Amino acid sequence: MPEILDAYGRTPISDGMKAQIALELAAIPKGKRGAVVFVGTEDGAQAHFAARIGDRWKVAAGGGWRVNEKRPSGHVSVEYAF
Repeated sequence: MPEILDAYGRTPISDGMKAQIALELAAIPKGKRGAVVFVGTEDGAQAHFAARIGDRWKVAAGGGWRVNEKRPSGHVSVEYAF
């Protein structure tokens, strides 16, 4: 079965995983501007770099490894510059 990708060539994550990531980011103390988010599933592992922009967090770069692949995958995007 072909994989469904978003506009940036990434595999979309489930709404449940998005909610879990949002909970983790919400627990970061005020005043922190950057974070590394780790996501581990039965399919592999990913690490993402996030930045606080205003009152919200935005993932800016990431990389990962799927169990069934021989090479790591990843993405990078600029969301805000200052």
